[in-house]
Amino acid sequence: MKETYTDRFGYLVTIENGFETYVHERGINTLKSYRGKDVNVTVPEGIQIIFCDAFANSSVEKVVLPEGLLQLNARAFWNCKRLESIIIPESTVYIMDEVFYNCTSLTSVTLPKEFGGIGRNAFKGTGIETAMFPIGIKRTFGPVYVECERLTTAIIMEPEMVLNTGEFSKCDKLDTVYYDGPISNLPPSVKSKIKKKTVKLKKISEL
Repeated sequence: MKETYTDRFGYLVTIENGFETYVHERGINTLKSYRGKDVNVTVPEGIQIIFCDAFANSSVEKVVLPEGLLQLNARAFWNCKRLESIIIPESTVYIMDEVFYNCTSLTSVTLPKEFGGIGRNAFKGTGIETAMFPIGIKRTFGPVYVECERLTTAIIMEPEMVLNTGEFSKCDKLDTVYYDGPISNLPPSVKSKIKKKTVKLKKISEL
């Protein structure tokens, strides 16, 4: 059953199968929120932006995102403590701040091979074991992987990337960093551990 309503910004919102969607004034198909109860969710084809807090605090465990998705807005999956894995389509350009904040069961994230940017604390408090920075990301606006208790490996594909000072803070199990850029681009805490040989620095070719 399909329903519609006009939100406070004047957008005509369609509700179908638990998804609230609308077309932005620039013609961008946007998922406003998910109100369904399924734990395995496939986001409808044609969605280009997942709006702020769209899945926040939900019980989803697995989410399939459509190819053609451009952006995940801030806190899109905030505090989804049962979310286990997610694949970000190759079409996606940006992940904004705190998108997967406190998704404690999230152990696997597949990012596009080339990327525009990842926001501050995007993966803070997740169960991720491997941190990935794809080609194209040269700087972030703040630390991305923070308080990730299971994180053991970081792969930094962009050789010109300069990591934020607080990157990998409280990721105490980090023991291997793959990176071809200068060691001066790494956070002070990681440089210190490399010098102490508690963290191994390896070339991307060794993956």
